[in-house]
Amino acid sequence: TCSVHPNLQGTKRLELVGQYGMNFMQAILDTKNGQTTYFMPAGDGTFDERVAIFQEIPSLHWIVGASIKMDAIDQVSRHVTFVLLVAIVLTIVIIMLVIRFMVNSLVSKPLGKMSLMFEDMAHGDFSKSIDSRSGDEIGIISKNLNATLLKLNSLFTMLKNAAVEVNSSAHSVGEANREM
Repeated sequence: TCSVHPNLQGTKRLELVGQYGMNFMQAILDTKNGQTTYFMPAGDGTFDERVAIFQEIPSLHWIVGASIKMDAIDQVSRHVTFVLLVAIVLTIVIIMLVIRFMVNSLVSKPLGKMSLMFEDMAHGDFSKSIDSRSGDEIGIISKNLNATLLKLNSLFTMLKNAAVEVNSSAHSVGEANREM
C-alpha cells in the first residue's frame, strides 16, 4: 500500500489516528469508494475537521482520493454565497430598470402627450393629434381622444362659419336699415 501526501513525507499514514481514535486511512482502504469525515491534529493541540472523497480504479488496483479542511469548504461556500447574492441583487436591479423603461415608454410618455393635448384644448387648439399604434388601453384612449379632437375641431369650424354668416347677415341688415 502506498499513499502520497504533500506534507506527511516519511510518515506511516496507515497508522495515523485522528481524534476519537479513528484510523481514517484504513477506513478508506476498506470502503474503496465514497467519502468520510475525520479529525486530524492541526499541530497546535487542536484538531481540524476534514473530509476525504475517494474512488477506486479497479484496473489499476488504486484508490485515488482527495482531502480538504472543512474550514476551506466553508470559506468557499461563503464566497459563493456572496457572489450569488451580488448576482441576484444586480439581476433584480436590471429587471427593475427594464420594467421602469417599459412603463415609461408604454404608459408615462403616452399619458404625457395626452396631457399636453388637453392643455392645448384648454387654450382652444384642436388641431393636434397623437400618434397611437398600440392596441392596449392607452392606444385606445389616444385614438378616442384623436376622434374627439376631430369632432371638436369640426364643430368649432362650423361655429366659426356660422358666426361669420351671422355677422355677415347682421351687417347686411344694418346696411338695409340705414338705407331706409
